[in-house]
Amino acid sequence: MIGNVQENDVFLSADRYYVIKLNNFALLSPSATGLDGFIHRLMAHNELFPDDAYVIMGFAYNSIGEPCVVIKQPFIEPLRYATDEEIEYFLEERGVKDIIR
Repeated sequence: MIGNVQENDVFLSADRYYVIKLNNFALLSPSATGLDGFIHRLMAHNELFPDDAYVIMGFAYNSIGEPCVVIKQPFIEPLRYATDEEIEYFLEERGVKDIIR
């Protein structure tokens, strides 16, 4: 495992081409309930970030025994991390506002 955050256990594939995430739905908003809300969130991500798109692989249990969905996406080694200002500008240019505050 290369990471464990609030909603994902994160693994790097053996070939280093993908990260595999076991997502426990912890960050779904109250209005985005269940699997439908999760799928809509992935679809929005894939539309905004097609080079970093998610693929649903299946279902499993995470490291603490919670049911989760298994997703993968390309592993991208960052040259540097984006600043908060760069992220805000990128999202505003695409019509997304006030989602992280």
